[in-house]
Amino acid sequence: MSFPRPEGHHVITPGASVRNAAAVLQFIEEAFDGMVIERYDGPDGFVGHAEVRIGDTVVMFGEPMPGDDPMPASLSFYVDDAAAVDATYQRALDAGAVSLAAPSHQFYGYRAATVRDAGGNRWTICTVRGAAHPAGNRTTLRRDGRRVRQGVGGVVHTLATREHMYQGYCTLAW
Repeated sequence: MSFPRPEGHHVITPGASVRNAAAVLQFIEEAFDGMVIERYDGPDGFVGHAEVRIGDTVVMFGEPMPGDDPMPASLSFYVDDAAAVDATYQRALDAGAVSLAAPSHQFYGYRAATVRDAGGNRWTICTVRGAAHPAGNRTTLRRDGRRVRQGVGGVVHTLATREHMYQGYCTLAW
């Protein structure tokens, strides 16, 4: 089945309702070479709705309506290679983002870094470096971050806690 939609809009197009939407749009332009393609500002200076193209994708942003809570997004921004992860991360910091995780190689085969923008959106800047483990291995990560292979089957990763992913406990050197 085909769904009519504007260019850059996919079957699911992400959107976020954030405070400081104008600052978020400026951040996206500076950090990710985004281009605002549509924007509706209200009389009080708030951004009622905006669409920004980042690469081949459109993301929608706007300020929360009166009585609504903000609903920031968590987005993955894929770049070409490991050097681009590092360079884009630095551009994001230069554009005002707060670092949540510096660039590093991840156990799941990515190089990634995570930042938070002025609206509270989390941006994971990443590239695929290779498969996490050979097919057929089942892996559990111990609390100390070491891998332990268990039997055969699909690749399974068990983290000691969710926080360990962001604190780098599960980051392994390749």
